[in-house]
Amino acid sequence: MLLNVLGKEVNSLISRPLIRHGSKKVKHKVPEKIPVQLLKDHPTVGLQGEIVRVRPAFMRNYLHRGNGACYLTKEQGPRIPVVEKSRQKERKPVVEAKNETKIVEQVQNQQDESNTGAMSLDELSNLFNTMKSSRKTKQGAETNELQQAFEASTQEIAYTATELQQAIPRVHTVLLNETVKLPIDKSYVASLIYDMAGVQIPHASIKISTPDNSRALLNEITAVGDYTLTLEVPGDRNGVQRTLRIQ
Repeated sequence: MLLNVLGKEVNSLISRPLIRHGSKKVKHKVPEKIPVQLLKDHPTVGLQGEIVRVRPAFMRNYLHRGNGACYLTKEQGPRIPVVEKSRQKERKPVVEAKNETKIVEQVQNQQDESNTGAMSLDELSNLFNTMKSSRKTKQGAETNELQQAFEASTQEIAYTATELQQAIPRVHTVLLNETVKLPIDKSYVASLIYDMAGVQIPHASIKISTPDNSRALLNEITAVGDYTLTLEVPGDRNGVQRTLRIQ
């Protein structure tokens, strides 16, 4: 019995037609705009003091956060003097102002280019040739200076120890007078060597000392007596030693 009853109920359920109930679309109401007063200038909204109508979300999330606008209600009126709508013509969007600035700059640049004028191919070629020739002249001048310095240096050291030993006596006496006075420096010694040997020796190659202490080098002679004169020669460790007697 139970099986028969259950079977009948199952058959009745299966035989029923399926009914699809359509879902109703919920319409979201768009919030109405509310009146607010701008406390600051907004390029896309209005000027300070204007009364405009904006969405509540825009007022809540943007204008009201930075104290850029205030709500207008029955209890609370405008906070600052109201600006009439006629002044809206004075407003200019930021993008429009930037575009105008760019246009002005482009016009000025075009005027500058027209006044200056572009260089022709001939002018560019002449400029390149001038720069090239000036560079060669500068390089040639530097080469000549280096060559002259090298020749001068080789002339100064173009001597040997044998030449100095043959030209300079072992003891050379210098008599003091009105023209030759103490102190005697290396310049005077170099001129003596040039008169005797005909070579120009650098001051750094002239060493002056006393016979008692050859390590104590002197820059000049300040008293009468005998002095050891050591002349350094390139390629010769010992050099040439002579005695310079001042009387």
